Amino acid sequence: MGETETNFRDELTKLAEISEIFENSIFNKGKMSVIVEFEPKEYKEVVGYLSPRDSDGKSIVINISDMEFTLVSNKL
Repeated sequence: MGETETNFRDELTKLAEISEIFENSIFNKGKMSVIVEFEPKEYKEVVGYLSPRDSDGKSIVINISDMEFTLVSNKL
């Protein structure tokens, strides 16, 4: 269980680092968002890791430091 928690924190840290890079760039005046599109299987895996209760949906939005990370499934 400790390894899963560490990995989860590591992934959130990476997203926070991306947010910080954009905040410290010429883009800091605009609204920032990242959209990642997955095949259904990969979407379920990634979202299940980050937010298990949302893994059956079509999209989730994670907001870190005023930057939106939108994860979407390309299923119809």
